[in-house]
Amino acid sequence: MLRDFMLDTLGLMGRHFKQVRGTLDAGLTIFNFHDVSDTPAPFVDEQGCNVTTALFRKQVDFISSNFNVVPAEACLAGDLPARPALITFDDGYAGTFNNALPILREDRLPSVVLVNMSPILGGNFWAERTTYLCRKVESFQKFLIAEGLASEANVHQAHVECTQGLVDRYESEYGADYLAELDSYNQPYATTGNLEEADEDPNVTLGSHLYTHYNVRTLSDEMLLDQHRKNNAALAGYRRFKPLFAFPFGQPGSCFTQRQADLLLQNGADLLLTAWPSPNADSSSRILDRISLTPEHNTDRKLWAQVVKYPVLKMLGRAREPWAQSD
Repeated sequence: MLRDFMLDTLGLMGRHFKQVRGTLDAGLTIFNFHDVSDTPAPFVDEQGCNVTTALFRKQVDFISSNFNVVPAEACLAGDLPARPALITFDDGYAGTFNNALPILREDRLPSVVLVNMSPILGGNFWAERTTYLCRKVESFQKFLIAEGLASEANVHQAHVECTQGLVDRYESEYGADYLAELDSYNQPYATTGNLEEADEDPNVTLGSHLYTHYNVRTLSDEMLLDQHRKNNAALAGYRRFKPLFAFPFGQPGSCFTQRQADLLLQNGADLLLTAWPSPNADSSSRILDRISLTPEHNTDRKLWAQVVKYPVLKMLGRAREPWAQSD
């Protein structure tokens, strides 16, 4: 109750601060979604990263009423109107293509879909797999604790730190029977047919979210570049593909470092997108933050609170720095 009151108050008042208005008017606000479905699977439901079609319509109406939604090409060219906004989607779930894009198409609103091609092509469902292991598989939880990689208090959140080598080692000792249960846990991903249809839509831009949804910070330079190039190669045949890259998990410092960001920019990425929940004061930066919208953001005041929260905290000198963990 108190939290709702505080968010409502922040949403009501925060957008009127002169400094906040300046950031929104002259910068770039990027809104990010994951899945849009009325029948969410356990994974996206537990993660809070699915919104219903009705709520998505409400959130899109909020965005289009308060911002000027622009295509990715305008961001890359630096040709932006006042108070610009970009709409993005991560991962490549079927609901993005089957539910969200048709709604945006009705309103002629552009968007960017950043995909992991591995699960689309039937490969590694990494985020779902590691989350399932950490939350549902007791032997894996004990394995992590015994390895000193997690405690009983945080083992359910240890999926971000899991590596392919670690999971391979666990499976060599305990087997991989759990994989049979992932089908009912996973949210369906798009098909290549979905991508082909989106490729015909001039308002859709396709980008990269890495081939597999690994935490970039856990990767060697060689593996990072291999994953980056492999995903770009899988997307290269689509006309709507642009070299935009969104970091999996997305938190600066804990999920990628400045050096890794520079490495990607030196190897073909034109623009990097994070999951740090802030509007961008400098729209010309090649590393831009994004504000995720979830089921929690179901009123205009809560939506405004999500938009202005970080700028207000920064104005008050109470904002946490995004690069708290880096090399």
